[in-house]
Amino acid sequence: MPSETASVGCEVLDAQHGAIATLLERVRQRVEANDPDGTARTVNALWDEVVNHFTTEEALMERFAYPELPAHRAAHQLFLEDLRSLSADLRAEGLTAEVATWACRRLPDWVTFHVETNDVPLGRFLARRMGARPTPSGPPGGPPGRPKRSDA
Repeated sequence: MPSETASVGCEVLDAQHGAIATLLERVRQRVEANDPDGTARTVNALWDEVVNHFTTEEALMERFAYPELPAHRAAHQLFLEDLRSLSADLRAEGLTAEVATWACRRLPDWVTFHVETNDVPLGRFLARRMGARPTPSGPPGGPPGRPKRSDA
């Protein structure tokens, strides 16, 4: 999971990464407690936090014309598809060994990889751009649409 050393240098994104890290830890705790309902609730909370984070990132990338926006957005969509599948498997099959491994290893590994390879360069880009001109009060046209969980 992202650590202090994986800070992207953008306060709002770093705070959201911290909230995601907290939820990933709660997912792990619910899995270790063999609590399928608690795991499902926490995965749903994680979904909401991740969607909020991706919406924030994408709005910043659009606002500041980040050249890697299409690839970064595609990575977000792939992760959301995986998270949606995990949630569906958890509902359909319960807290299987495969679901537990996915929730406790694959999710945190993906987040760490994404932060280190995608968000750190984005943070550097934003620091340069935000330092060069004032930040507008909001993204043009408002925030993009939020994806829905499959159980919503």
